[in-house]
Amino acid sequence: MTLDLAYQYFQIASMKDLSEMDAIRMARILDIAQIDEVLSGLIAEIDALIFQHLYSDNLNTNGLNSKVNKLINNFYRDVSVINLRFARICEFHRKEKIRQRSYSYIMKQQTIYQYLSA
Repeated sequence: MTLDLAYQYFQIASMKDLSEMDAIRMARILDIAQIDEVLSGLIAEIDALIFQHLYSDNLNTNGLNSKVNKLINNFYRDVSVINLRFARICEFHRKEKIRQRSYSYIMKQQTIYQYLSA
């Protein structure tokens, strides 16, 4: 959802003329960005890219589109890597918990066996 909102923001921010509906949509996106740090960071990057584009000699809109797409795709890739690492950590902890339970069970069994053997 954050990436979709960032791309919508880019589309609206790069328009030459805003309709009232576009302005309302942008305001809603900016409201969400106040509580979503990731979206806020993406909007800041998008604003910087638009600023560079507006004040450079390069008037190639496709270049700006590709930069924003690259920004969003790189962010998506980074989030995917983080999610994969998090899943691996969760799996490790799940296996560790099972191992600890097994060890605890074995220790209880040994204690009972020792008690009964004495």
